[in-house]
Amino acid sequence: MALLDLFQRLSQAPTNPHPAPIARKFDVADLYRGPVSEAAEPADSNAVPFDEKLRQAYFWIVNRAIISPHYDIEYNDTPPATFVLGDSKSRLTLPSETPEDFLAEPCVGGSGKIHVAAVVADLAELLHCRMSDDELRPFWGTNDAADRNRLALVLLMCWLLADDCFRQAGVAKGSLIELVGANATMLALQTSAMKYVRDADRREELARLALARVGCRPAGESKAQAQDRLTSISSTERTRVMLASRVTEERARKIREALAKKAAEESADKWTRE
Repeated sequence: MALLDLFQRLSQAPTNPHPAPIARKFDVADLYRGPVSEAAEPADSNAVPFDEKLRQAYFWIVNRAIISPHYDIEYNDTPPATFVLGDSKSRLTLPSETPEDFLAEPCVGGSGKIHVAAVVADLAELLHCRMSDDELRPFWGTNDAADRNRLALVLLMCWLLADDCFRQAGVAKGSLIELVGANATMLALQTSAMKYVRDADRREELARLALARVGCRPAGESKAQAQDRLTSISSTERTRVMLASRVTEERARKIREALAKKAAEESADKWTRE
């Protein structure tokens, strides 16, 4: 199932127009008919009946003129989160009504509906960064407890990255693998995938994380402001910043200890020489 096909919502025709077979009875006159007589038969003998034409016209009008234009209309209690990106002014809107294909159960083991590896492969093609079989292997779920929520997050990330603004900005292959791999895994460890659909803060976290990883930020925000906002709403980002701070502090502590030890050794050598 191609990624772009997931958004095709047009129903199939409820009727299958074809001419009804005409039951013919034996007629002695048929014995005297030849090729000339057969060619003289009316050309529209196999034409679609008029009532079938009306049904098809009704179906076309309902789906093309009445239903299809409303597939992109959302009914939200609150306005959806919208970001305007950089100099290009590309607009990223996070609709609260995620397409049902991206909310369906991912295939894990023998159960599920959506093959996540196929969706990731389609996304990579869409972003012009094809992935190898080995790179797609992590998206073949085998352990229900460990993989189902993670793969559900990967589906949401794929839906987000398929937006035109990311295609225009350009997503490097390394950033794509990081987002659908390590980043999706970290998000899945924090809470359920559906939380990133229903909760406004979690939706913003998902969008800002993707923007940060591809080197973009909302228009009007400096790099520091965008990072501060991501840190404030993202438990994953807070954890990453805290770990980085601990590493930095540990490095500084070791440097201080080394300097103090060196100063003590130099002082001891000085007293020894005296």
